Amino acid sequence: MKVLFICKSNFGRSQIAEAIFNSISKKHKSISAGTEKGRVTDRKLEDFPEHSNLFICMYEIGLNIRENFAKHLTPEMVTNADKIIVMAKKEALPEYLKKSNKMFLWGIKDMCGQSLDEFRKVRDQIKELVEELINGME
Repeated sequence: MKVLFICKSNFGRSQIAEAIFNSISKKHKSISAGTEKGRVTDRKLEDFPEHSNLFICMYEIGLNIRENFAKHLTPEMVTNADKIIVMAKKEALPEYLKKSNKMFLWGIKDMCGQSLDEFRKVRDQIKELVEELINGME
């Protein structure tokens, strides 16, 4: 099964979910993307030092996402996914995604500009939800 994680810019929540999912699941794969095209640049996350709290909180659980690329959501990603987890505001979603019956909303707040402790809280919340998701799939 292929899971697609979506957030606003693909610089935080969806990247965390993708990394945790792929580090835990042995049978399934995930990818991530952002809905906001202006912020997604197809550059490595490490090119944005303002996201240092993201890197630190992921290192703390043994995951390095500095080399990941920010990606913009496409209709093909939605078509190719078996399950879609959205952590962005529903009104920011493109119509082709809103119509998908594969979509599930997770109420995870955006931690952009927040403290390292806030990043840790969001990371831990996402980790718990990802573990539940995988347990339900396997």
